[in-house]
Amino acid sequence: MRITKKHDERRREFIEISKKLFAEKGIDEISVNDIIKATNVAKGTFYHYFESKQVLIEDIMNEQIVNFRNTISRIIKDKNLSFYARLKAIILEVVNSEEDFLFIDNINNPNNQSLYDDFLLKGVDNCVEMLAEFINEGVADGYVKVRHPKELIYVSVLGVNSITRVLKNKEGKKHKEIMNGDTINLLLQVTEEVFNMQPDSLVNA
Repeated sequence: MRITKKHDERRREFIEISKKLFAEKGIDEISVNDIIKATNVAKGTFYHYFESKQVLIEDIMNEQIVNFRNTISRIIKDKNLSFYARLKAIILEVVNSEEDFLFIDNINNPNNQSLYDDFLLKGVDNCVEMLAEFINEGVADGYVKVRHPKELIYVSVLGVNSITRVLKNKEGKKHKEIMNGDTINLLLQVTEEVFNMQPDSLVNA
């Protein structure tokens, strides 16, 4: 016997179960029928909430982007931390958000490249103004010496993505396997150079 649930509760159930299935088996391996079976509902119920599997994926990704933006906003507003400490925390949030960005390995492959690139750019677009304002704060205080912070944010994010993509393809490892202490320190040092900061200012923050 199926239990009637409120609209928001049922939609949340679809999202959470789908995220779990996608993380375990990969996006391409999970069908709408798999999701319906796991949630124990009729097929029409799924399509009442989502027009397609693609729409479901986009909704999950958009939710992840909003959650990520909220986290970055909280870090920026934490004036108990120094500028360097906040910037380091932002970088660590970007590279270590395995739980939030659980699609990073499943969609970052040739079959889903356009989906992954769209996800990446939407994430940057959603945060770029806020991040640029934060970098300008660092410029005003003498921590950073750059003229085009917004453009450098895109360069930095896309550069990190390119580095991790090359390492993943070369070594055949998952994202979380690549993002070890040495790789993170390297990315911090590269960020220091890109934003014309004092050497080891981020590494030691």
